[in-house]
Amino acid sequence: MRATRRIRAHAGSFLLLAVLTLTAAVAVTVVPRLTRAMTTDGLRQYVADQPAGARQLVLQQAGFRGFNAGPTDLPFDDPEAMRRRGPSRLPELRAAMPAQLERLVDGNWYHHGLPDASVTGADARFSLVAIDGVAQAADLVDGAWPAATAPPLGVTEDPSAPHFSRPAEIALSAAVAEALGLRVGSELLVSANGDVPVIVVGIFTPHDADDGIWQIWGNPLELTRIDDRPSLAGAVTSEAVIESLGRGSVREWRYRLAVERLDAAELDALINGIEQLRRQTAGELDLTQGVDLSLRQFAESHRAAGNLLAIIAAGVVAALAGLVGLAAAFAARRRQAEYALLRARGASRWNLLRRSLAETALVVAPTALLGAGIGLLLPGLPAGNPAPVAVLAVVLMLLPALFVLLAPATAGRGGLSRLAGSTARLAAETALLLVTGMATYLLLARGLDTGAGVDPLLAAVPVLLAAAAALLVLRLYPLPMRLAGAVAARRRGAVAFLGLARAGRAPVTAPLVVVVVAVATSIFCAALATGITEGRAHAARQQVPADILITGGRYAPDTADRLADLPGITGVAPLISLTDQRVYADGVHAELGTIDVLILDVDAYARVSGGVDDLPGVLREPHHEGRPVPALASASLAADLAGATAAEVALPVARQPIEVVGALAEFPLLDQAEGRFLVLPWAAAASGTRVPMVPTGFLLSGAVADPAALARAGDEGQQRFLDSQQIPDGGLTSPTQVTTRAQVDTRLAATGVNALVQFAFVAGAVGGALLALIAVAFAVLAGHRQRGELLSRLRTMGLSRGQARGLLTIEIAPLVVTAVLAGAVVGALLPRLLGPVLALRAVTGGVPVPVDPRPALLAGVAALAVAGLLLAWLVESVNNRRTRLGQALRLGEES
Repeated sequence: MRATRRIRAHAGSFLLLAVLTLTAAVAVTVVPRLTRAMTTDGLRQYVADQPAGARQLVLQQAGFRGFNAGPTDLPFDDPEAMRRRGPSRLPELRAAMPAQLERLVDGNWYHHGLPDASVTGADARFSLVAIDGVAQAADLVDGAWPAATAPPLGVTEDPSAPHFSRPAEIALSAAVAEALGLRVGSELLVSANGDVPVIVVGIFTPHDADDGIWQIWGNPLELTRIDDRPSLAGAVTSEAVIESLGRGSVREWRYRLAVERLDAAELDALINGIEQLRRQTAGELDLTQGVDLSLRQFAESHRAAGNLLAIIAAGVVAALAGLVGLAAAFAARRRQAEYALLRARGASRWNLLRRSLAETALVVAPTALLGAGIGLLLPGLPAGNPAPVAVLAVVLMLLPALFVLLAPATAGRGGLSRLAGSTARLAAETALLLVTGMATYLLLARGLDTGAGVDPLLAAVPVLLAAAAALLVLRLYPLPMRLAGAVAARRRGAVAFLGLARAGRAPVTAPLVVVVVAVATSIFCAALATGITEGRAHAARQQVPADILITGGRYAPDTADRLADLPGITGVAPLISLTDQRVYADGVHAELGTIDVLILDVDAYARVSGGVDDLPGVLREPHHEGRPVPALASASLAADLAGATAAEVALPVARQPIEVVGALAEFPLLDQAEGRFLVLPWAAAASGTRVPMVPTGFLLSGAVADPAALARAGDEGQQRFLDSQQIPDGGLTSPTQVTTRAQVDTRLAATGVNALVQFAFVAGAVGGALLALIAVAFAVLAGHRQRGELLSRLRTMGLSRGQARGLLTIEIAPLVVTAVLAGAVVGALLPRLLGPVLALRAVTGGVPVPVDPRPALLAGVAALAVAGLLLAWLVESVNNRRTRLGQALRLGEES
């Protein structure tokens, strides 16, 4: 008989093998492509969300010589000489970059300046900077650009201090000039190695304020304010002027990386390239933290996500491999009589092997190619090579042949899916338990292997734990079934007794091991998906503890009432957020450094955030003037203040005595990375002060259809405060920013590796559940022949169809429920067991991930068990109709 005719004769078995092959080939092809695509998208989004400076490579050179050699040795009057020392090095430094870095550069700039210089004639310090290409990045609205050469130097008694014969020229952005009240012709005096006169010769506006050319210290487009007063401004001048001013100047060569060219597959190579560049330029230039820091942070979260994906993939692959093995064993069992007949006619085992390979090659090879083609058509980025598909095809062709070699020489009643309780089986199970214990101990003792991309031991341990748990449960399972059978034997009716008697025998091992592994993978994914979602929600709450957060400068006190009057707003809580406030343990001589301070209207905060339980009751008690202000402190600060009898914090309005009433690991709106902060109640902090406290932000509960209305109300509140203080040139400190918790949660879910992790969890949970149901079907089919013979005899004795379904239920339900529960327990315990190793905080941005079982998870386990039972009934019913039980009794046909 030709191989094609044998395939048609056993179409059912080969169709099952083809479906599993197609599924495996598609998965092997598309998963790496989707992983690379989603990781690359996450990397690009993560880097794009960083500040402009974090998207650049910055090479910096500081400490240039001043005027020790005398002014005649300096090329102040030679712009080309200046250019050779600065801008001309841009292509030179780029060419020296490693290839993986150089190809990503899509823009470069050169800056040379003095970061901070005192100025007389303006209400701010100035950052003077020479920017190569500034004339092409901005338009003059008045005047001209500063001359390329510096004014001639005059003679001074101190050769290290420059003295120009006429004022040096600078240009200001229109925003800075307007805020400071300066115009073309305004003269200032800059203190930089002496007093240097400067004159404003030009006013400009940028083409693009977000262009990388402006992303430097002392941004010429921005005016920094402190307490609503101008503090630091940027001014553009020439390279020659900066060189003339000498000491303290800084040169920077900045290279912007094209975000759209980043590829997650080259992430490690890119980080290594940055390190190589750092080593190449060491001693001459400093590679300051920029895009390398962003890439390292993403790489850390990517490694954590990769470990999660490895665990999920190992569980799914193990379950899928188990199903393929079950399909091959099932096919070999159905053809056991055929193989025995061939052996009786003189065929050797190797003849049977060639026969099986010829059949499976005709099914597996084209199906694997088809699966690979489908995978290539699905969305994704090229990843890897066709080797995994080829290996998969070879394994799937050899696996059925292996079961043919193991087939007995004579037809018997044993089934390949049921392993005898032999010494060999006991030895194999004991070895598995020992290997599982040692692997788990080793993993927990040494942690992750950080030198490898994915730790193979981490991927293997969950599968080993699930398999070991399955074997233990299946070893113990017959005992309660036999006890229940003994009880049923004393009662009337044969259905319960027969069902429990069959259930108490050695259960079908292989299918139920697959069920436990698949269910454990599914529950592991579901538990972590829930935990990471809750962790991300906690992270969003840390940033926005109410529905809406409004931040900006300082607001008039009546702004809270104006916001409360807007439609949809149900509550408003004012707050004051302060940074760099000094705290003292016992008087002015016991300073403990600077901290962040958050001042809250505690009652209003509790109403808008629902966080009343987060705050001790003492913060809400009436405060008596003269007593210390009750304060919540970070753990490290609370330890420093322990035992202090006169602790104080220097607030802008007054120095206030404080008493630490509680220590916190974290608190919303405060930077957890700094780890030193105080939370003060508003009423107590304001007591005894002559200057009213002014809010710097608001927390709102409710919802608003028009966020712009909130921003307008906030800007109007800022302006009313500035008008009340009669601050000259009092423009807004900064526009009001409106942030909702939903926006933060959405952003956290869409950036970094979160999209990839969520996809993996969904795929793992759904895939594991489906594979578990298929394994349940195999478990039903494995005992169908014996069950069919029993039902045929009982039907001749008057057993009804309903009683037949009851017999199946009593026999299979305890086994299915036990296997599902065992897998669920293993899957729920894995996050707790492996949590310290998995470094899940890297995925959630440092927020702990809760791993306790949730009610929804328990409901999912129950639903999976019910689905398994329904599928078992369906498979048994279909098989009974197809095989006709009476014929099975007469001929002994197998299903």
